[in-house]
Amino acid sequence: IYPSDTEPIWGYVRAVAYETEMGITEQLGQFIDYDKVVNKDGYPLKNATDAWRDALEMSLLAKSAAIPGWENRVLLLDRSLLPWAIGKELEEPANLHRSELLKARRRLVASVISMPNSNYLLNLIRVKVGEAQGTIHDWVLASKLLKDGERSAIFVHGSPQNKELLPYAEIHMFYLRAGDQILRVEIPAWVACDPDAVARVHASILEDCLNGYPISLMGAHNQARIQGAVSEE
Repeated sequence: IYPSDTEPIWGYVRAVAYETEMGITEQLGQFIDYDKVVNKDGYPLKNATDAWRDALEMSLLAKSAAIPGWENRVLLLDRSLLPWAIGKELEEPANLHRSELLKARRRLVASVISMPNSNYLLNLIRVKVGEAQGTIHDWVLASKLLKDGERSAIFVHGSPQNKELLPYAEIHMFYLRAGDQILRVEIPAWVACDPDAVARVHASILEDCLNGYPISLMGAHNQARIQGAVSEE
């Protein structure tokens, strides 16, 4: 629930984690302090609630990574492993996001972006062969190159945010075709540098997919949805 510029409403965040077998570990919703979601003039700070949500979800992932017996589970998020909301006013949640990711070191951590509209693949082509005209989204190119169940090579993520991470945590990515859907899968370097770990992440996501999207993330979305009546209160 986002803060309002006409009423004193705090940002509210709820995060849910699922086991592969659909058992649920749930973190209750949290209120974010008002001064963390407004600027110095008291107006809602753009992207602040989302930045704190991402950081809290990464915190939940780190807690899940520490659960006894979960050492070999794939821990999956539905957005980038990098903190995407940047700027001096959002450095606090970005730092929390990065520090919580480091706590999950040596665990099978991954994130999924469905039908990515980024242009990373086209940019790679430009680097290799020179200027390429127009814009082609990654999901379009990947759908032409990959067969069902196949993944691409692994690339280092090109975001400037990657430079803020230690080398062993640098974010890598590959593209995966699941039916008619293209997924961009992001993994930290400690996974990317281990072929067996990459294979387990690849196989786990494919096994969990229904109509091209992981069932566990579908379930988490349904559990985390805030009902209209609740948001109005």
